[in-house]
Amino acid sequence: MSNRAYLYIYCLLLIAVPFTDLGEAVPNILIILLSILFPFVVKKSQLYLLKNRIFISLLLLAILAVLEVLFLSRFEDLRFVSKLFLLLGIYVLSLPVLLKEHIKKIMYCFLLGVVLLLIASSYSILSETLYNENFSLAVGDINPVLLGDRPYVGFTYTIAFFICLFLASKTNNKLESALMVVLSLVLVSFLFLIAARTSLLSIVLAGILSIFYIKNIKLKLFVLLSIFVSGLSLILFNQNFKSRLTLGFKQKQLSFEKVIKLEPRYYIWGCVKDIVEDRSPSFFGYGFAATQEKLNLCYANSQEFNNNDQQSWFVDKKFNTHNQYLNFYLSTGVLVFLVFSITCFFCLSTNINVFFALALNVSVLLFFMVENVLSRQMGVELCVLVLLFSKAINVLNTEKESNRLTKYKIVKDRAVK
Repeated sequence: MSNRAYLYIYCLLLIAVPFTDLGEAVPNILIILLSILFPFVVKKSQLYLLKNRIFISLLLLAILAVLEVLFLSRFEDLRFVSKLFLLLGIYVLSLPVLLKEHIKKIMYCFLLGVVLLLIASSYSILSETLYNENFSLAVGDINPVLLGDRPYVGFTYTIAFFICLFLASKTNNKLESALMVVLSLVLVSFLFLIAARTSLLSIVLAGILSIFYIKNIKLKLFVLLSIFVSGLSLILFNQNFKSRLTLGFKQKQLSFEKVIKLEPRYYIWGCVKDIVEDRSPSFFGYGFAATQEKLNLCYANSQEFNNNDQQSWFVDKKFNTHNQYLNFYLSTGVLVFLVFSITCFFCLSTNINVFFALALNVSVLLFFMVENVLSRQMGVELCVLVLLFSKAINVLNTEKESNRLTKYKIVKDRAVK
């Protein structure tokens, strides 16, 4: 009974994850309930899943971050460091559902949450388009319409996209397979619509990587052609994408230099460069709060901005590093940055033999390059989903390979007889 209740609560958590930006109360309540039930449902045999390089390196990362907080009296950094333990905690709570008979159920529960978010977002976009003549998906604050921050909503749809294709490849039911393919096309179309650049780049990169895993020549050519046509369509016909490159400002002649200088990260990372050149983060870094203060000071004093309005916008927004790698380097120093980099390498090396697991991890590592993902709860939850689904995909892939070898052995034994 408790096992079934645990599965239902975990499924509710997966449904709630896409809506986390609207409020963290529901996911937190479900996490607390799972924590209470966990000791009664987990089996000793399931704890072996913690004996892997990724979890151990993440645990080491969190411990080192806590030690820096304690020994360097950076107690203002506890809020961020707590997110690392939240990541570890949710992953541990996932162990009881990582059973072969539950894997597809939890994947479909997550997809249900994604579809609900997609329907709600689509309705909001349609309403705004009909009743607000100034509405634009390219510029302005569209987060209320998307029901979340665009990069995080986009990454949620990216995870769902890969899960759909994985499920389509794992079923013998033609209707189920067709539904998953259709949903994946709907998701990628929505990403085109909202011009979620990092998510689209992740899918393109995964498509290129798939060439090394696909054995069928015709399918390889189809994938390459799809990538080419999609990329061309995005550049030539997607006005939202073009407008996002220029932040909505009309340009008589668009150049690469103009696009770069209209991108906020150009100035953010410029300030990061100035901070590092002024004083190296060395072994222990500046601390998360101190790093943000240095960035704020740089925005206030920088001479690189185009005008005072742009500078005031940066000062008001107080942008973080918008790069998880730079955030760890500046805030915690060389040692923790090195551990984080090793963890990222383990994410790739552990999943390199299974395409969909690798695609998920490549996507999150790319996401780390443009966002401080681990600074917010939704980012932590999405990282856990990548770890969870990567492991689940490997479990099902191992089962498939085992079944194939068993059938081969039976056929071979019969032939010998």
